Amino acid sequence: MKKLLTLAAGVLPCLLLLSSCSIDSASDSITETINDAIPNLYVTLAQLGAFIVMVVLVIVFGYKPIKKKLDARREYVKKNLDEADEHLKKAKQAQDEADSNITASRIKANTIVEEARKQAQEEAKQMMEKAQESIDLRRQQGEKEIEERKKSLERDTHDQIIQNALDASKEILGRELTKEDNDKMISQFLDDMNKDEDN
Repeated sequence: MKKLLTLAAGVLPCLLLLSSCSIDSASDSITETINDAIPNLYVTLAQLGAFIVMVVLVIVFGYKPIKKKLDARREYVKKNLDEADEHLKKAKQAQDEADSNITASRIKANTIVEEARKQAQEEAKQMMEKAQESIDLRRQQGEKEIEERKKSLERDTHDQIIQNALDASKEILGRELTKEDNDKMISQFLDDMNKDEDN
């Protein structure tokens, strides 16, 4: 626009100068051509004024509202981007927290499993010890019972042998034995049995 005005300001004086010059050799047709070439100053100013009004109207009613809407849109987009960044940071923080919770839970679960395994091993060991004690106790009771039965059988056998010996001696001697004879025979019989066992 400035260039057009500058060009018009430079050309207009030249044209006025040409039109004011009186050249005898030039004809009226040249003067008319020059007059037709030079724009009318009032028309030019009216067109210039209309153009300026049009530019002002475009700026006021077109450019400024569009610029406001573009600025509002820019702010809206910036706000959304900022919110998205904030949400992304919060999501990242939540993810980190969840990861740390999962890690802690796994560690705790491993600890619980390890403690349960140790406790189970300890309980199994205690049960084995109790079972071994019970087996040992039963074995000892069995050995005592065997020993008592052995002694009982030995006494029964001893009594039976003595009774058989007494009955045999009665038959052989044909008389009743006295207590001294009986004790002497029993002692001798027991000595013979002990010797046989030693051999």
